Amino acid sequence: MIEKSVVLYMANDGGKKKCGRCVMYLKDTSDCSIHGKGNKVSADKGVCGLYLHGKPMNSKDHPPMTLTTFQESGYTEKTPNGTNCQTCSNKTDEKATECKVVNGPIEPMGCCNGWKKETLSKHDQMVKELSNGGI
Repeated sequence: MIEKSVVLYMANDGGKKKCGRCVMYLKDTSDCSIHGKGNKVSADKGVCGLYLHGKPMNSKDHPPMTLTTFQESGYTEKTPNGTNCQTCSNKTDEKATECKVVNGPIEPMGCCNGWKKETLSKHDQMVKELSNGGI
């Protein structure tokens, strides 16, 4: 088990982690203040390990700087609705209160750099949809 600080675990901040909810997102240019000018990020699909919850800024108030690369920050757009423990394959229970990777209790809307997309079999997907009143 890994300590939360090693994987930058963040507790619930009221929603899924994504660039459009990060203080470093520059909403007027779709740039990230730490990835530099012209390095566009997706407000809805993008997220990286340096996410900080808060109100996005404008580039005139906080000019972009090139402090890190997409690779160094772990930037990805493979999370269509942002990330959280509830959508991670490392959770050990459906309530997302325990994790295979992170030491200690977790929160369903928490998140860390160990996030992996949850993959369900077709059977499990149907069961999940039925239990949520779907299909």
